[in-house]
Amino acid sequence: MRAALWVSGGVVLSVVVDRLAPVPHEDPLRTTLVLVPTLLAAVLGIEAWMRTHGLEPLGDRERGSLAGLSVAVLVGALAWRSLGTVIADWLVFGAFLLILGYWLSRTIVRLRPLLGERLEGRPSAIFFWLPLLLYLAITPWSTEHRPPDGDEPFNLLLAHSLAYDFDVELTNNYAESHWRFFLDRAIAPQPGDPVGPEGEIYSRHNPLLPLVLAPAYRLFGKLGALAVIAAFTAALAWSTLLLARHYFADRPTECLAVYALLAFSPPLLIYAHQIWVEIPGALLVVLSLDGLLSLRRDEPLKAQRSAIIRAVAPILFLPLIKLRLALLAGPLVALLWWRKGRGSRASVVIAGLLGAASAAILLFNYVRFGNPLRVHELAEFNLANEPLRHLATGFSGLFLDGAFGLLFCAPLWWLLLPGGLQCLRRREPLLVDLAVISLPYLAIVSLMNGWYGGWSPPFRFGVVVLPLLALTLVPAFEQRHRPGARLLLGALGGLTLVVTLVWVLHPGLTYDPANGTMRMSEISGFRLGADFTRLMPSFVRIRPATFLWALAGVLGLGLWWLPGRSENKEAPAVGIALLLLALGGGALLANRLPTRIVEFEDSFVQKAGGEDYPDIWTQGRGSYQVSWRLFEGDHLVVPIVAGGAEVSIEIDAQYDDTHSGVTRLRLHAGDEVLEVRELGAPREWKTLSFGPHPWPKEAPLVLIVEAQGPRNRQLSSVILNRARFRWD
Repeated sequence: MRAALWVSGGVVLSVVVDRLAPVPHEDPLRTTLVLVPTLLAAVLGIEAWMRTHGLEPLGDRERGSLAGLSVAVLVGALAWRSLGTVIADWLVFGAFLLILGYWLSRTIVRLRPLLGERLEGRPSAIFFWLPLLLYLAITPWSTEHRPPDGDEPFNLLLAHSLAYDFDVELTNNYAESHWRFFLDRAIAPQPGDPVGPEGEIYSRHNPLLPLVLAPAYRLFGKLGALAVIAAFTAALAWSTLLLARHYFADRPTECLAVYALLAFSPPLLIYAHQIWVEIPGALLVVLSLDGLLSLRRDEPLKAQRSAIIRAVAPILFLPLIKLRLALLAGPLVALLWWRKGRGSRASVVIAGLLGAASAAILLFNYVRFGNPLRVHELAEFNLANEPLRHLATGFSGLFLDGAFGLLFCAPLWWLLLPGGLQCLRRREPLLVDLAVISLPYLAIVSLMNGWYGGWSPPFRFGVVVLPLLALTLVPAFEQRHRPGARLLLGALGGLTLVVTLVWVLHPGLTYDPANGTMRMSEISGFRLGADFTRLMPSFVRIRPATFLWALAGVLGLGLWWLPGRSENKEAPAVGIALLLLALGGGALLANRLPTRIVEFEDSFVQKAGGEDYPDIWTQGRGSYQVSWRLFEGDHLVVPIVAGGAEVSIEIDAQYDDTHSGVTRLRLHAGDEVLEVRELGAPREWKTLSFGPHPWPKEAPLVLIVEAQGPRNRQLSSVILNRARFRWD
């Protein structure tokens, strides 16, 4: 009751701030500032709830300091805005985030007694409300600074149609620009969207998720729909703690640590305010598996009706959210059949229902789309026709790619390796369930040309099995007192905190183009004039760093088993110091390592004109020779780290010319012209060889396109893929 009173009072204060705040409605920080009183009241309400349940309260000084800092930041931000003073929005929001993050970290530790000596029954609802509080706190900021993208706007448009028109026909929604209610740019029907006999426009996306979002969207607009996704994400974190009792009931402390990592770090923290099907899909997988593991072979079905429903209902909903998720529903049915008894009629009936539901979806797709798989072809899912290297590249990229892989979106996920090895050594049942459920799905996803993100943050397709992966960390966290483990926890934990702050404060950085780079390395390279991209692992553009990172990761994680005194309190600090040294060493390498290969589209290359080739968001872009197109008069300046006195250069280029003149490519070392090459054989990739030439120290490579004869800038161009340097 006291908690509810605190929240009610906070809502009233937020309304007052909304009415009186001297902040323009178009200010991207306004919604966050308005929500601060409600969030602060929710924190105080949770503190009151904890005291009534006998949990350790915050000290008066600590509580007063946090409240005072929050009010000070709020008042200061409002005052600065009213005076028209320029202040970086991210500094204000970052201050709120650090205050909230500190309180959350303290609260997680203080909630440990709620789990008892063993995980039994359902965990307290507080483990749902805590992540929801954080997700709602960051949602206004994130959606203002990174509008919906990819499939998100189309899910919202479907929700809009269901909420106001009560149908899934989108013709009037496109014609009347209903996208303006949640987006500041126009959207058009996607390729593959079905069209009715009289030109009616439908969406290729399943309407189940938009149907769930529609009531909240009708009441509160886009933020209402995002709040539903935030609730799903918080429920996923809570249900993972629920699932943990089946595997590690005697390890509540370690399970709490896994819950905290899953709930409060990327990728869940990023997806909590984005409308993708993977979060609801992951929730259904966890709930189904929890019901399945609650079944007992020695009891009749009538006595286990609740568990049967909890196991079966999510399985049937999976393909209705997204047909791809049927790849998870099938293995869940197989596990149900195995655990309940191979002669169980219930398993046969459930398999039949799933088969009938999937067949109905395929038939519906065929009738409406002319293709049972909508926008995919059956050949895409035929493992036998794909080279093993494609499967290996895609699967590895889901985890190890610097831009889209799980291990780089929050470095603490590197501990999956020692955790998995411990599970394997102990023959934990979790590994069997994880393999049965996830491997068929991940194998198919690995072959899809969108595994590298598909206009989304990292590990999108893998999020549906992330809770099961997270639970493999429990055995690793059991060894957290080892000196090597403490060292790695300090280093990886510190880096995870930094990456999480950067991604929450600058949510646009989570969307990486499929060109083998990541935005953070591109920004660093652009500002410092150094090629940081070559030091990052990529399975879109495989480079030596890809394999070196994998090797370094395996060797570095060997420190986990480093012997020594378990009470060594300096180990985390040593780990952070090693992390800083590694980051400094990486910057030094980028500036000192001789240039061997240059990808011309990379941001550290200074461009005067031209464009990406193909377009930066082209579907399946990794299968192209991604390049930079230069038109007549354009030029590139490439910072070069010389590795010798002379250099031979090979440039992969394609000449695209539709006029009768001659196009030439001029190569300079700084201001000195080294060579001029006339280009021919339009529309064919060629390797142009230059040199050897003396190379002045610290001189950049300059490439200029020029033409002779009749000219038309837009018809004459050179497409440059990469350059290779051999130093003598």
